[in-house]
Amino acid sequence: MRNLPQLKLQLMSNKLGVFKALNEVVIPHEGWIRAIRESLNMTLQQLANRLGVSKEAVRRLEQREQEEAITLESLRKVGQALDMKLVYGFITMDDSLEDYVNRRAREVAREIIERTHRQMILEGQQVDYDALQKAVESSAEVMVNDVDRQLWT
Repeated sequence: MRNLPQLKLQLMSNKLGVFKALNEVVIPHEGWIRAIRESLNMTLQQLANRLGVSKEAVRRLEQREQEEAITLESLRKVGQALDMKLVYGFITMDDSLEDYVNRRAREVAREIIERTHRQMILEGQQVDYDALQKAVESSAEVMVNDVDRQLWT
């Protein structure tokens, strides 16, 4: 049976997994608002009327989106005015959050074991390569099982 940290990790990984298909989506250079508005053959004034704002306010919204300075609230309101729903999320660089945690645990474990091994060498207690690898894997496994906070320091 999985422990609570692993269960939470798996549930979040499953939620984020649906975004993986969107990894290939290219954001329009002019931003989504303008691209969609123009695709619908909608004028600035028509979108402004739907939003209850001025034409200049819509122009500023489009500019802020292009500059990546727009708020989620503004995007959500524009979406509603266009009869669309804003959806946002994150796409993991690894295949899943579990894979990310596993990779990070091996990195942290390797750092810890190598630091310890360097100290052991200074004390004349060198360990062979296979033993070091086993220690890294064992330490990583412990960190993965607990989704150890030490992974993020």
